[in-house]
Amino acid sequence: GPTQLNKVFFRNFPSCGVFLTFTRFVAISIASCLLIKLHNRKSSILDVFLRPTTPLWYTMILTGLYAITCMFNLYVASFHISNALQHVVRAASPMSTLLVGLLAFGREYSAAQIVGVALITAGSLTTISAEASWLVADGAETTDLSRTGVILSFVRELQINASLQWWTLGVVLLNLNMICTSFLTQMQTRGFDRWGKQQWRDMMLLQHVLSFPIFLPFVPLLRATAAQFSASAPLMSPTSFIDHAGKAGASSIVAEWLSPIASTPWAWALTAFDSVTQVACISSVHVLLARYGGVETTIVLTLRKFLSLGVSVLLFDAVFTTSHWIGVALVFIGTLIFTFYPTHKATGVDSKKKN
Repeated sequence: GPTQLNKVFFRNFPSCGVFLTFTRFVAISIASCLLIKLHNRKSSILDVFLRPTTPLWYTMILTGLYAITCMFNLYVASFHISNALQHVVRAASPMSTLLVGLLAFGREYSAAQIVGVALITAGSLTTISAEASWLVADGAETTDLSRTGVILSFVRELQINASLQWWTLGVVLLNLNMICTSFLTQMQTRGFDRWGKQQWRDMMLLQHVLSFPIFLPFVPLLRATAAQFSASAPLMSPTSFIDHAGKAGASSIVAEWLSPIASTPWAWALTAFDSVTQVACISSVHVLLARYGGVETTIVLTLRKFLSLGVSVLLFDAVFTTSHWIGVALVFIGTLIFTFYPTHKATGVDSKKKN
């Protein structure tokens, strides 16, 4: 999955995060243009910028929030925040999105739905706390949360970090980033409700293209990382590829035509694969936001991460502890409650008002 792919990248290129984010933005921008043209072949891509379907103030706020969240993700490694702590904080995103929608946007949720989101959040936190592991400070030592416990591991991380204030600032910013993401999600939902759900392609393009200026300070790093990727070993030598293709029954002309692809540096090949998966992920998120709303989308994303942890446990024969079972039960019950209970708008209170 994407997590394993990121491990491969960062194991070989520790400072490649900015470059991967940039390539994803490029791929998503290109894919957005293609989706817009496929949806309406008579439309012009320039119309998205010159005659947008949403007001300028809305587009700028949305782009600003998106740029802020992306910028923090680029700098998060500088604060020595473990991957485990990042996952634990982000597991609370459904509750954060619900509270932002409830308090800042006046959205209505039933008491049952709030309980469901709380159970999903608690279940995700329990499972991640039992399963997550990370590389501390210098990356030389691994801490296993399933053995030491999440609280003791975070205390140990504090002891390892040279600057408690620096780490604390990172944790504060991590939580602020989650709140910004919640506001962004609810803003997008409000925009889809007000100006139409079909403009999700336009918003996906605008958000990424207008956020490109955040990469200007990183131009030297982008160039250096690109050079490192180009210097990586090829997937297969042209001669070896032609031999294997011939044994597989392919014609010599086809083998020679495909040989340049086989000689592509492996880092660039993985980057292309990573970009394709990110396009699929981001476009799916926008579709979910347009059709179902912010809280529902964050629940789906949390369940996806939750299920990926479960699959990793099954595939790699990891220990499935009591904490895992508790987390599974909480997420399952919370999802059922949220799915099958109506929102407050559909309750008898509103029907009485109508009568």
